[in-house]
Amino acid sequence: SYIARLTYDYKRKYMIQGVFRADGSSRFGKNNKYGYFPSISAGWAMTEEKFMKPLKKVLSELKLRGSFGLSGNNAIGDYNYETKMSQQSYIVDGSVVSGWAPSNIANPDLKWEVKHTFNAGIDAGFFDNRFILAVDYYNSKTDDMLYLYDVSVPPFAYNKMLANLGSMRNSGVELGIGVTPLRTKDMELNINVNVTFQRNKLLSLS
Repeated sequence: SYIARLTYDYKRKYMIQGVFRADGSSRFGKNNKYGYFPSISAGWAMTEEKFMKPLKKVLSELKLRGSFGLSGNNAIGDYNYETKMSQQSYIVDGSVVSGWAPSNIANPDLKWEVKHTFNAGIDAGFFDNRFILAVDYYNSKTDDMLYLYDVSVPPFAYNKMLANLGSMRNSGVELGIGVTPLRTKDMELNINVNVTFQRNKLLSLS
């Protein structure tokens, strides 16, 4: 893997970060070994602005943030892009003999499965962060899904083939609430609750 990251922070008010990574995997053929995955994220700490200072006693933190990026998946096992051989037993003239035969359908065009994800969120803290609230919305689409598909026999020797086909969408909202009812010099009690609403939709599988 190779990764490059650039981060810029202006007076703790405006933050932006760009990341570019290249991941290589020998689970794919040499023509598709590498996948390239850029991403960018940004944040705005509104409570650092002058016009928010009068609210500081009540609103101790308010931050808006967003991001968009690509990530890859190569969880398919080894050597699926080429033909693998396995030992088989055969009956020849009444005797059991051993031999070798292909055990899969080779696919030299296998490549990285890619997920495109957009995220937007807000973080808020009240009364010296005794009460905190975090809300996130995310929407991701996975393309070139690595999946074991049904194929016809013939022309193929087996009825399953690993290929990059199909797409899926995941979207939802995550809500986090935290309360600190007790805060002393020697002790602090935090109560946190997280709730997620998620929707998964298969867009295509052919």
